[in-house]
Amino acid sequence: MPTPLVTGISPREGCPGIKITIRGENLGLDEKDFIGLKICGDDCRPTATWVSPTKIIAYAGHGQGKGDVVVITKSGGVGSCSVGFYGRVEQAGQFQEVAVWIEEDAVALFGLNTSKAPALLPGSIDTLSGSTTDSM
Repeated sequence: MPTPLVTGISPREGCPGIKITIRGENLGLDEKDFIGLKICGDDCRPTATWVSPTKIIAYAGHGQGKGDVVVITKSGGVGSCSVGFYGRVEQAGQFQEVAVWIEEDAVALFGLNTSKAPALLPGSIDTLSGSTTDSM
């Protein structure tokens, strides 16, 4: 079988954890044939789902800057890429706007955007116990 060739990705840029659709040719005969995926040099195979010989869905890792999207198969070996992905450094935070949507699955996969319960301020009332948090 010919080597895999990535011909399109959507979106073309984003921060860690963004869901990416990868299109191309010879991306594996089946799920077992698809053995590797690198996005901007970062191993993204654990987050990838083989859909068909022309489509894979994955989540971007922590690779930064412009890089290739390379698919590896048992039957065709290490592929090539005619398009690139731009990994951005920014991450969405509680009060920070970003231009991309972070998938909820990525939160669990990468530990992104995990929020912790806010600490109670001194003098505030704990609604569960009815007590105040003053430490006098």
